Amino acid sequence: MNALSSAITLFVALTALVLVPGCGDDSPVRTLPTTGCIDFGDYVRYLSAADTPGETRRAARNGNITYAADGTSGVQVIDIRDPAAPVITSTIATPGEATDVVVDGSRLYVATRRNGVQLYDVSVPSTPLFTGGLSTSGQAMGMAVADTLLYVANDGLGLQVISVQDPSSPRQIGTENTPGEAQDVVVSGDYAYVSDAVLGLRVISIADLAGHRVRFHFLAQHVDGPDVAAAPRDR
Repeated sequence: MNALSSAITLFVALTALVLVPGCGDDSPVRTLPTTGCIDFGDYVRYLSAADTPGETRRAARNGNITYAADGTSGVQVIDIRDPAAPVITSTIATPGEATDVVVDGSRLYVATRRNGVQLYDVSVPSTPLFTGGLSTSGQAMGMAVADTLLYVANDGLGLQVISVQDPSSPRQIGTENTPGEAQDVVVSGDYAYVSDAVLGLRVISIADLAGHRVRFHFLAQHVDGPDVAAAPRDR
């Protein structure tokens, strides 16, 4: 996922579309199960935008709210109840550059590069409450959450695992260095998929997580970076 511009842009899309080659011309086309070849442009079109003060890097949605990691401008809280007219309702001033956001129920996790990770209670989205934070020693670039564990792509220090069972006192319980610069991570089942910049994709087994002992086993790599996307971020 590339860095976005200084605006959150909303598109209307029909997600059931799949690519079908050889439909008769050079323009991108898609097909529905029962209708044959159709014009891709009929189903994905620009709808609206919310101009943010910084540079939006990543975003996460929870219901009618989208949280935008807006670089040095912190996190923008955007009401998308009306997709045609998104409204910034509040701003979270983060101690560092907001590079990623992950929302899980009423919890919001923010990667703030050299300032580690910050945790917020967003039970009331318009008034986020800071609950705790933790320095990662490196640069927190991207994150994924699974149950009570937060996985952090920590740039030159690889993958870091943080217990967030107590949001007021997050604590590191394990690390796995990667040979590149970890930029993002997606967790699915027993595996963590780490985008390791120019050294590609790292697949790490996390099946041996037991209590507070973390053991990693490096499985594979695929050289082609820098970002990964293996599962939706929405919760």
